[in-house]
Amino acid sequence: MGYLAYTRSRSTLNGSNGKLETAFQKSTPAHDDISTQQPSLDGSNVETTYFGRTKFYDVQTAPIEISAWAKWEEFSHSVAGGEDFTFDAAGTEAAPNNAITVKMVPGTWKVAEPGPRHHVYSFRVRV
Repeated sequence: MGYLAYTRSRSTLNGSNGKLETAFQKSTPAHDDISTQQPSLDGSNVETTYFGRTKFYDVQTAPIEISAWAKWEEFSHSVAGGEDFTFDAAGTEAAPNNAITVKMVPGTWKVAEPGPRHHVYSFRVRV
């Protein structure tokens, strides 16, 4: 089970508390490293790598009933402007595992429909 907590700010729903618990199919950590190759005067290539200091998580939910769509839209709209939220891939509100404060990377929110009654949400967060 996983956990998201956010401040409701856009597309708010009556009765929503700004918290979502769901199973995540994927929550893969990554760094953005940049490598460049430049030819030297003797013809060999020189590679320079800049190791990324920013940590990212690529997140994908398990299939979620379409009836929860409005809550997930509220979440995506509330954090789309760079607002902080809490992400815990394996814990719950009552029993946190590794809760971290993150921001959603703009332009990464995607909705897939693996079946007629389910949605899968995927996005990238920056620590």
